[in-house]
Amino acid sequence: MRIEPWHRHVRIAGIANFLIGAFLFAWPLALPFPLEEGALKRSLLAVGALTAVCGAARALLPARNLLLTIANMVFGIWILLAPIEFEHQMTWHMVAATAAGGLALMAFAWWSISETLDGRRLESP
Repeated sequence: MRIEPWHRHVRIAGIANFLIGAFLFAWPLALPFPLEEGALKRSLLAVGALTAVCGAARALLPARNLLLTIANMVFGIWILLAPIEFEHQMTWHMVAATAAGGLALMAFAWWSISETLDGRRLESP
């Protein structure tokens, strides 16, 4: 079975989203975090876990589940906007890291969406 180039690109983007999600999940557990039981910690744990699951599923099944990539785009927007919601709980380094994580997540999700749509358009007769 021949793997289409767009499948490969979607898999790479899915793996990248999985890694970003794993980082977001592990961040409040592994690194010093200001509040032990804050909403910010729970938010990063939940969004990180969901992002990792969606990214892994997309990497394993690139021809299916475009909605999982759209979900990762929404998670990226949420992470990007988290500093606005939790500004009193975040240090400057945390704001920079969440903004970078959100932008990276959105960039890889956009790449995956565009490759999927282009690949499907080229495959349809």
